[in-house]
Amino acid sequence: MKEGDQFRVLVKRMREIQKRYFKERSPDLLKLSKDAKCLFILDKEVNENKPYHIPYSVSKAGLKKMITIWAKEVTKDNINIYYCFAPRMNTFLRKTIIPGLKESDFKNPEDVSKKIINNLSKTSSEDGNLIEIFY
Repeated sequence: MKEGDQFRVLVKRMREIQKRYFKERSPDLLKLSKDAKCLFILDKEVNENKPYHIPYSVSKAGLKKMITIWAKEVTKDNINIYYCFAPRMNTFLRKTIIPGLKESDFKNPEDVSKKIINNLSKTSSEDGNLIEIFY
């Protein structure tokens, strides 16, 4: 797959996610909840402008912009938008982008997700509508 093809696939997937989850589900499930929480995982490494990471960096930057705007759109609803800059994890995507890395240099995704969810449960809607969860 060429680099341009990867970018088009990422953009297409982001559009599918936006359509499927935000437009279809948010009016029904999220708005009916007393304290809806939507969590997004971001990556600080995209700010490092690493070579050959264009599709990944663009998609994560787009995701950050999308959730920032969405948080403004749902300020009157009981929907809180959370995001987290997770540490480097041993994932399939990372192995695909950077083959040959030592697995021991990265965090286990299960351990990371448990910690993020634990921190998420400690937050309240009083913190605002767009809230960073610290790892």
